[in-house]
Amino acid sequence: MKLPDASVVPPPGGTTVDTPRLRLLLVTLAIAGMLLSAYVFFLPYDTIADEEEYLSEVFSAAQGHPSGWGIRHLLYPLLISPFVALASAAGTPVESLALVARLVNWSMWWLGLYAAFRIADRLFGREGAWLAVVFIAFNWVWMLASKRLMMDVPSATWLLLALYFRIVPQRPESLLPLLAGLACAALAAATKFQMGPLAVIYGLSLLFERARAHQIRQILIGTAFSLFLVGVIGLVDYLTYGRWFSSILEFRQYNLVDAQDFVTKYGACEEPLYYIKHAKDIFSPFLIPLALPGLIICLGACRRNGGGLLASSTLAYVLIIHLICHKQARYLIAILPEVSILAAGGLVLALRYISTLSRPALRHSLITIASCGVALIIVALVPRNELKTIFGQQETCADFIYHTINELPKGSKVALATPCGAPTTFLKDYEIHFGDLGFNSYTRKAEIEKFTKLIESIDAVFVDPRNLLGETVRTSWSRQGYQTTHSALGNYVLYRRPGLAKPAP
Repeated sequence: MKLPDASVVPPPGGTTVDTPRLRLLLVTLAIAGMLLSAYVFFLPYDTIADEEEYLSEVFSAAQGHPSGWGIRHLLYPLLISPFVALASAAGTPVESLALVARLVNWSMWWLGLYAAFRIADRLFGREGAWLAVVFIAFNWVWMLASKRLMMDVPSATWLLLALYFRIVPQRPESLLPLLAGLACAALAAATKFQMGPLAVIYGLSLLFERARAHQIRQILIGTAFSLFLVGVIGLVDYLTYGRWFSSILEFRQYNLVDAQDFVTKYGACEEPLYYIKHAKDIFSPFLIPLALPGLIICLGACRRNGGGLLASSTLAYVLIIHLICHKQARYLIAILPEVSILAAGGLVLALRYISTLSRPALRHSLITIASCGVALIIVALVPRNELKTIFGQQETCADFIYHTINELPKGSKVALATPCGAPTTFLKDYEIHFGDLGFNSYTRKAEIEKFTKLIESIDAVFVDPRNLLGETVRTSWSRQGYQTTHSALGNYVLYRRPGLAKPAP
C-alpha cells in the first residue's frame, strides 16, 4: 500500500483538522510553553561541573586569552565571548556574567522552535507545526538544557537550522540559503562532535539538491565554502592548542582509540542498548509511539520534500552514538526536536483519519480524546525531581562563592565541590581546585582516600552539605574545629581551616 504524503496530499475526503478552535488551542499552548520557558530561565539554578568548564572557556575568551579543554572545540564559546566582554566592560557584576552567557545560549532555544515550526509546517501542515512547537516548548529536558551554558541545545539547533535550509523551500536562484545551511552544519559539528556525521550528511544533501537543479555555480561555491569552514574549524584548534584539528583528534582518541582506558577509568563502557533504555528519560513514553507513524510516512512518502532526510538522519544518529563508549542520556537531546516533529506528524495523521468519519458525534468525541491525549503528553514531559529542584532552589552556590571568598586570604587553596562551583576565570587571586571533589562516587574506599588526601592540602572548601561529599566533610571536619559560613538558606557552606588568617581590609 502506498502511503500518503502528509505534506502535499490533502486529507482523505477533502476534510481537515485545522479548525479555528484547534488552531486556537495549539497556539495558546505554544505561547504558554514559551512564557513558561522564560519564567524557568530566570529562576536561580546552580552551576554544574561541565557548565563551569564551558563558562570558563567563554570568560577566558572574553578576557582575550582563550583556553580550551582538550577535547572541546572553542568556536561556539568564541561566538558568545563578545557579549560577555561587552557586559563586563559595561560594569556588570561578576556573578551576573554567567547569566549573560546563558542568555545568549537561551536564544538558541527560540531559534530551534522557529526552525521546528517551519519544518513541521512543510511536512505535516500548520496543525503539525503548532503541535511540534507545543511538544518542544513543554519538554522540560529541552527547557532545562537551554538555560545552562551546555552544548546540547546549541548543537541541536544548528543542526535543525541546517535541515531547515534543506527542507523549507528557498528561492532556487539564491545562494544565501545554501551558504547559511552549510555554515549551520559546520557550527553543529564544531559545537558537539557527535553531530559531525549528520552535519556532513546535511551538507552533502544541500549540495546534491543543487546538483539535481543543475546549479553548477552554486555547487562550486558551496564546495569551496565548505572547505573554508573546515579550515576555520582546524585553525581555531591550531590557535588554541597548537595543533590543527586537535580537539577532534583528541575526541577520537578518547572515545574510540582509547576506549579501554575509558573502561579502566570509569569502570566500563555503557551497554550497547543504553540509549534505547534511556530514550524515555528524554522524549517521554508518549512521544516515541506517536513518532513512529510520522517516521514511516517520512521514510515512505516524503522523500521528495526532505522528510526522508529527517527520518533517516534521526535513525542514523541513534546508531552512531550507540557506537561511542562514553554514553549519556542527554546526548539524545540532539534529536529531540526531530522526534517532536515526527510525533506531531503522527498525531496529525491520526486526527486527519478521524476527520474522515461520517458520524459527527463520533468524530468530535475522538478529536476531544486526542486533545486530552496532548495534555497528557505535556504532563508526562515534566520530570518531578527536576521540578522540585528548580522551584525549590532560591539561591546559587556561585553567588555565595563570589560574595564569601573575600573572607579568605589571597593565594588560598580553595576547593569547589561539585556541584557547588563558579567560573574560576574571575577567581585569579586564589588557587582553585574544581572537579576534583565530586559527589557521586564517595562510597568507594579508594575515592574516600583520594578525597581525604586532597582536603589535607587545601585551606577551604565550598560544598553543598546535602550531597555525599557534604556529609563526608561534615563528619570529618566538624570534629577538627573547622570554621563554617553558611549561605542564606543553608544550602551551601564554606569550610575554613582553623587559624586561617582573614585578609587585610
